[in-house]
Amino acid sequence: MNLVIFTGRLTRDPKISHYTDSKGEQKQVATYTLAVSRYGGSKEADFPNLKAFGKNADFASNYLKQGVKINATCHVQTGSYTNKDGVKVFTTDFIVDSVEFCESRGGTSTETPQYNEAPQQNMFSPPPAPDNSFMDIPSDVGQDLPFR
Repeated sequence: MNLVIFTGRLTRDPKISHYTDSKGEQKQVATYTLAVSRYGGSKEADFPNLKAFGKNADFASNYLKQGVKINATCHVQTGSYTNKDGVKVFTTDFIVDSVEFCESRGGTSTETPQYNEAPQQNMFSPPPAPDNSFMDIPSDVGQDLPFR
C-alpha cells in the first residue's frame, strides 16, 4: 500500500501555479512544505514537500496559510528526468490525497472540516455502527460552551 500521513505546520503559504493537462485545460497545482516533528519525541524536524492537484489544490489556495497545522494523507510518486546537463535526476513527490485541519482558528485542537478527494477507507477497523441517539447535555452548562 502506498500511503503516507503527515501531521505538521505549513512553513509558508502554498505556492500556486498552473499547468495544461492532456486535454488542453488549465489546471492548478499547489506546492507547500510542512514542518513535521520526528517520531519518538525528538526535537528535530523534517520538511517534506507536498504537491496538491485538482480540488486539493483549490482547497490549499483558499484555506492553507503559513503556520496552519494540518494532517495530510498522501501517496508517494517517484520519477526521473534528464536535466540540461544530461544528468538523470530522480524525484520523489508526496501527492496530497486529503487534508484536514488539526486546530481551530483559535489554536486549540478540535475536529474541523476536511477535504478528501480520495475515497475514505479505514483499513485498521470496521466503521462504527450508526448511532441515532443524542448526547445528554447537562442543564448547568450555561453560556461557557466552546462554540457559538
